[in-house]
Amino acid sequence: ELVVTGARLQNRKAVAERRETLQVTDTVTSDEVGRLPDFNIGEALLRLPGVAVQNDQGEARFVTIRALNANYNYTLVDGVSIAVPDRNGRRVFMDVMPASLADQINVYKTFTPDLEGGAIGGVIDIRTASAFDRPRHSFNLSAEIGRYENDEGFEGSGPSGTADFTYSTTYGDADQWGLVLFGNYYKRDSYAPQAEYGSTRRFYTDAGVPAGQPGANTGVFPGNGFAVPRERRWYVYHNDRTRYGGGAKLEYSSAAGHDLFLRGFWNTATDNEARQTDLLTHGGGGVIADQTATSGDLRGGSGLSIQENLGQFDFERTVWALTGGGEHSALGGDLSWRLNYSGSHFENPENWAEWRQNGAGAAFTYQQVGDHYVFTPVNPAA
Repeated sequence: ELVVTGARLQNRKAVAERRETLQVTDTVTSDEVGRLPDFNIGEALLRLPGVAVQNDQGEARFVTIRALNANYNYTLVDGVSIAVPDRNGRRVFMDVMPASLADQINVYKTFTPDLEGGAIGGVIDIRTASAFDRPRHSFNLSAEIGRYENDEGFEGSGPSGTADFTYSTTYGDADQWGLVLFGNYYKRDSYAPQAEYGSTRRFYTDAGVPAGQPGANTGVFPGNGFAVPRERRWYVYHNDRTRYGGGAKLEYSSAAGHDLFLRGFWNTATDNEARQTDLLTHGGGGVIADQTATSGDLRGGSGLSIQENLGQFDFERTVWALTGGGEHSALGGDLSWRLNYSGSHFENPENWAEWRQNGAGAAFTYQQVGDHYVFTPVNPAA
């Protein structure tokens, strides 16, 4: 008897799935999920034709099929729907679903009566691992760890990494019972600094007086026509993203063609975000001194304002499900049934703090360096 396991078994299952189905479908197997560093199920699906993803902070979040809105899809786990922590529809947050949850993912692009009728774009069916498709005792572990080089900013930054494991075994007199345990942990702690400038600059004469419009005939501003930046924003974005969870699957298979299973999983994803903004705006008031083509001194007045903003967000999404089901072959037919309970949790508190200073205490020098400006406070203590 030829026993096929591992990558060959996964490829054989994918080919058989497409050969036997009546729909237009594509399949991702667990071997393909593990071949590339997919952090969630959305990234694993990205390699299929006709499938695209909407990213959030560089990680796949929502899946679109055939260019249709993600709300038009239906996502199943072991053939049943799950609750979604979405405020605006029924989209499944794929960044809550780790890639280790899936042994096989089928994407159906056409529909038959045995599929859920609420889908327009497509159906994504996530199949969890079965102990009967693996060696009697099987253990898989994958892990990565690293650190972002840009780790300065609000709250500091720590290491990033991921770890996934799957353990399966069969037992009983005739190996009729199977057990699968799986778990995951993912953390990404990163910073993204950037600087922006207002889309317009105001031009001044050498006396610091607005230059108005350029001459009708000459096309140049009166005086020296030096440009002074009107706005400068400096952002420091900190994102500490964490995901963890796990589950188990208990199975029974008899020689008479009766297969039963009980599966449960729980997964949560959190985003601890801090968005710090430093804003300098210059509306034309105050004093402009020592002005050159590339530098100047901005002091006080109602038109000069300094702002510091700090936004803090705790974004938490949790999904859990407990499913029992069976497959029976009797009386020349097949019977498939499921009992499912699923829930989700969504929480998103936001806090904003703002400090603002106008008038005489607001004083900066600016210096153009290459294609950007550097601003330095005249009196940092003030």
